[in-house]
Amino acid sequence: MNQSVLQLQIKILQLKVLIAKAQFHIPMTKMEQLYTAAVAKLGTDVSPRDLADNSVACAESVNALWKSVMGEYISPQNILSTMEMYKQLNFYWKKVTVPTPGAIIISPTESATKIGHVGVCGLGDTIMANDSRSGLWLETYTQKSWHMYFEKKLGLKVALFIKE
Repeated sequence: MNQSVLQLQIKILQLKVLIAKAQFHIPMTKMEQLYTAAVAKLGTDVSPRDLADNSVACAESVNALWKSVMGEYISPQNILSTMEMYKQLNFYWKKVTVPTPGAIIISPTESATKIGHVGVCGLGDTIMANDSRSGLWLETYTQKSWHMYFEKKLGLKVALFIKE
């Protein structure tokens, strides 16, 4: 089976689960709520307070999304660093190996030449994140392109986290 057909089938199944939950008033998980909020913000500036420059506003954006869903930041303060966010996620959240809608994917910055990124997994293999050039929340990566760039090209770790 063609890889793109398989990815489309996965997206359809994931979407059907979310629709069924809404139809039967089944509460969404925290990660499904984050996914829904992330989709609703596509094409907008998720962090309009601009505490961080657009080129490094990914952690601020994910933190703002989480706060909009759960009423609190991922950490007690609004984290502006992918490394600090990674430390918080690694300590308080569950690390997983399979991307699901709403899971946070992160490659923490290690140096001035190895700049990381953080985003929210979408349906299938898509990833939504702050676009460093425009500052807008966009569907900018796939799992493959994220791993190719951050893991293979930059040598950064890639981790997935969920909050149960």
